[in-house]
Amino acid sequence: MAWRSTLGVTDTLPEAIQKTGRPSIGGPIVTAGGLTFIGATDDQRFRAFDSRTGAELWTVKLDASAHATPMTFMGADGKQYVAIVYGPGGGSLWPLVYGELFKQQNRGGGMMVFGLAD
Repeated sequence: MAWRSTLGVTDTLPEAIQKTGRPSIGGPIVTAGGLTFIGATDDQRFRAFDSRTGAELWTVKLDASAHATPMTFMGADGKQYVAIVYGPGGGSLWPLVYGELFKQQNRGGGMMVFGLAD
């Protein structure tokens, strides 16, 4: 294993102890350019890591959790993009397990697409 990172934050805790790790469904993708992307946690975050060092490069908060594996593609403009789908899901299990959290995140879904630097 090259590196390991606690994945996920609990926003309701004091800032100093928010990095608790969160349940996740979905996996990462790794690009040839040395980036790892993951958006599988229930904290509504999509993250990019340096694949070699494990350093978190950026995080964006989505409108709902992305219990999904990201995808990457080359656009018609020749640039590489990474996309993540987010929204409520999980059928009838999630409301039972997460209760209030599920209700708060049940806002619909969408897709975010980010262009990667050359």
